[in-house]
Amino acid sequence: MYRLTPLRKSQAQDVLDRYTKYLHDARVFECRALERELGDLWGLGYQTLKDIMIDVVSNHTEYVHLAAYYMEHSGRMGSQGVVSEFQTPLAKLFGLSSWDYDTAKEERRKQFWENAFALITHFDVEAPSDDRAILLVGSEVCARLIQYFLDHPAALRELSPRRFEELIAELFDGFGYDVELTASTRDNGRDVIAIGNRNIATSKFLIECKRHSESNKVDVGIVRSLHGVVTDERATKGIIATTSTFTRPAIEFMERNKWILEGRDFNGVLDWLKEYQRLKGVIVATSNGNRNSSTR
Repeated sequence: MYRLTPLRKSQAQDVLDRYTKYLHDARVFECRALERELGDLWGLGYQTLKDIMIDVVSNHTEYVHLAAYYMEHSGRMGSQGVVSEFQTPLAKLFGLSSWDYDTAKEERRKQFWENAFALITHFDVEAPSDDRAILLVGSEVCARLIQYFLDHPAALRELSPRRFEELIAELFDGFGYDVELTASTRDNGRDVIAIGNRNIATSKFLIECKRHSESNKVDVGIVRSLHGVVTDERATKGIIATTSTFTRPAIEFMERNKWILEGRDFNGVLDWLKEYQRLKGVIVATSNGNRNSSTR
């Protein structure tokens, strides 16, 4: 079984990122072109590329949509439908028991893609000339998107790292802060800057966003680095928001510096989503599956 090893991933980062962005923007890409680029880059044939795409679907959430699209649309030499090696991983990805065709299963496949693109296209990002971006999201659209994440929490880990940063920026905008989303290529250790002026005191939060898999915990090195940035910029507090959890040393370091550092793990981010919905006065899901209407 061939895998997307760290070496292969680094070698193909530009190709994988470029085709993923194109898929998200155009909702389509030329599978043969991707095949040729990856095959030439890695010196691998079609059969090996198939194995790597299967591995991507299971283990690399940042490229899962790219791999899924490829697996659905890469039939060769006039073959129809999904090739046999791809049927089982696609069925699992789409929440199906098997791949054999029927109307209900086709509806689940369509629903997967509708949800996938909904996570991406509900954001409208404007980039001013100073290379900072202020996040602009229609409140009604964003409320629906936040509710989607509350109903499907695991989908947070399907976001690209940049989209996760945009989501956190929108949350703080909803909390009443003036928000800046830093340029992705030079964030200097913080992805979101949130400025609050409460007439009594002004606060400046530096927020580092880590869209990690469940097993990839945030380590103490990341926490120490943010501590240094907060100190250097004389900010009020540094916050690390992640879709995973923190290592014990990271937790202990934050506890020793609790007045200037805070960590928000997966459950903590979900609490932020609930608070955003409460402040917006919309319907939120309760733990027993019922829905309550919140008011301002």
